[in-house]
Amino acid sequence: MVKKSFIAIFILISLSFPIHYAVTRVMVSEETRIRKQFNSVSALISKERSESTASAYRINLAVSNIFHDPFALKISDPAFSGHYRPQELAREIIRIRSLYDQINLSFHDLSIEIIEDGHAEALFTAQIKSYRGERGIRDVQEMEAELRKINGDWFLTKIKTVVVLRK
Repeated sequence: MVKKSFIAIFILISLSFPIHYAVTRVMVSEETRIRKQFNSVSALISKERSESTASAYRINLAVSNIFHDPFALKISDPAFSGHYRPQELAREIIRIRSLYDQINLSFHDLSIEIIEDGHAEALFTAQIKSYRGERGIRDVQEMEAELRKINGDWFLTKIKTVVVLRK
């Protein structure tokens, strides 16, 4: 009797570890993939002073691997809000990068929720610092993003500003 109980407990414990590992690995890997997309956005937009102008080909390729077609941007500046195709977004990124000597985009407090299979939402703080000569601009915004998984890859479908405080 004791031997059967011991075997049953051993089997349960033995099975629980692979099941726990498989479930957490799938969840962690999806969140990690989404975080990687945000790191890619940061790398795409950020620019060092010593950096030469990035090739349009590299930016076009990166944009098509990060952003969904169409991509919706809803921010406080109506001049930039709207729906973009990857080619339009790439042109805008190239234009903005050419205006500044240095740009640093970083994401903080990134909270990811996988809503259902193939859809996720992320809340985060975006901080951008840009310099033209010695003059610098710094902006911090609370933002929300929607992502969709297509053929195993996560694409940003929408980013919008979250109003935290009103003046």
